[in-house]
Amino acid sequence: MTIHTRSGPTVLTPVFITSGGDQLLPLPAVMAMTSMSKSKIYKDIRLGIFPRPLKLGARKSAWRASDVNSWLEAQETRRDV
Repeated sequence: MTIHTRSGPTVLTPVFITSGGDQLLPLPAVMAMTSMSKSKIYKDIRLGIFPRPLKLGARKSAWRASDVNSWLEAQETRRDV
């Protein structure tokens, strides 16, 4: 999978694809896509600003690519206004 970050295209591998066809992204992929640090992502989750990850296990979480992309599009729209 290729994602487009602010610094250009980056190739990352999703954790897996859900039955609905959505890709699940690990934290490093989300950090690359958003140019945000781990602490900033989790702070924004606590504040309700950033989408919550899915828990895949006791120590494994992943984000739906569609949720992250929607959040990114909303940020672009907010900047354009």
